[in-house]
Amino acid sequence: MNTESQQKYLDKINEHLDMKELKNIVDTIFDVDISNSVRKKDYVEARMVFTKILRDRGATLVSIAAFLDKNHCTILNYMGNFDNYFSEQSLKKKYIVCREAFFQKRPVDRLYLEKDKISAIENKYKRFKHILNIMNDRTPYGKEAVLEKKIISFLNGI
Repeated sequence: MNTESQQKYLDKINEHLDMKELKNIVDTIFDVDISNSVRKKDYVEARMVFTKILRDRGATLVSIAAFLDKNHCTILNYMGNFDNYFSEQSLKKKYIVCREAFFQKRPVDRLYLEKDKISAIENKYKRFKHILNIMNDRTPYGKEAVLEKKIISFLNGI
C-alpha cells in the first residue's frame, strides 16, 4: 500500500469514528437511536441534525447514507427540509448542543448533565414559552435593548 492509499484508508476510519461519536451525542440529546428506521418526528429530526453536522464537517452524502443505512436521496431530503424543521426552538437548542459537543469533543456523560440543565431551564420558563417565541420572531437583531426597555416599562406599570 502506498502512502496516498494509506492516508485515504485512515481518513475513512477517522470519518467513521467521528460518525460513531456524533451518533452517540445525537442519540443522547434526542433520547433516540438514529440507526433505528422509525419514521417518528423525533427520530427524523435527530437524523437531520446528524446529517447537517456531518455535511458541515465535509462528509459526503454517500458516506452519511452508508452509515445510517439509507439512500443518498434520503440524506438530500434531510438537508433540503432541515431549514423548515429548524424554525422550531426545541430543535435549534438540540442542534446547537449536539454541534458544540461534537466540535468541542465533550464526553457523552457530561452531555447527560447538560441535557438535564436544559430540561430544567425549559421547565422553569415553560409558561413563558409562547411569549418568548413571539419576542424572538418579532425582534430584529440589534434591537434587543429596545425590547428590554419596553418590557421593563410595561412591567413597572403592572
